[in-house]
Amino acid sequence: MKPFYGVLVLLALLLTGCSTSKVPTHLYVLPLEKSNLTVSVNSQLPIVMVKEVVLPEYLNDRSLVYRVSDSQIVQAKKHLWADKISSQITQKIISGLQTKLSGFRPTSYKISDKHSAYAEISIQLNLFNGSFEGVAEVSGTLEVKYLSERPAVIEPFSFSIPLDTDGYPALVGALSNGVDQLTLKIASTFE
Repeated sequence: MKPFYGVLVLLALLLTGCSTSKVPTHLYVLPLEKSNLTVSVNSQLPIVMVKEVVLPEYLNDRSLVYRVSDSQIVQAKKHLWADKISSQITQKIISGLQTKLSGFRPTSYKISDKHSAYAEISIQLNLFNGSFEGVAEVSGTLEVKYLSERPAVIEPFSFSIPLDTDGYPALVGALSNGVDQLTLKIASTFE
């Protein structure tokens, strides 16, 4: 009978060892275009201030979010944003606008620059996630408030970007493409 207990103890130890193996945590950042990293900005150009992007609380978490049905989401436990996602989106938009708005100086919002700004950009996202349909969803409302006689622009936007492959790296790439599409939409309001 003792050999039987010894086998059970050994089997229990092996199973416990297998069940406690750690799954690595993966950290992600929204990639910036290489050309955007070296843009020189003329300090004499009119300022376009980009306010910090606003997201619902469940999206402004470190977890990547995936919609698994029409009414249910999952927040990843081991696939996380390396930095605050609202800041990453804001910086990606500013960086993209620096190459797309050659007659302006896009910058982050500073109350001290408000008096000399040409425009303020506010973005509220209500979707910034993956979907069971195989796409990344980026939608919300864009507001461009000109500090001149020009009327403000308030427009909803919605982008559905197909994922190239399965997995979180593909989701991050598709979400990044969604921010690029939003940046093009913002730039078009200045034409």
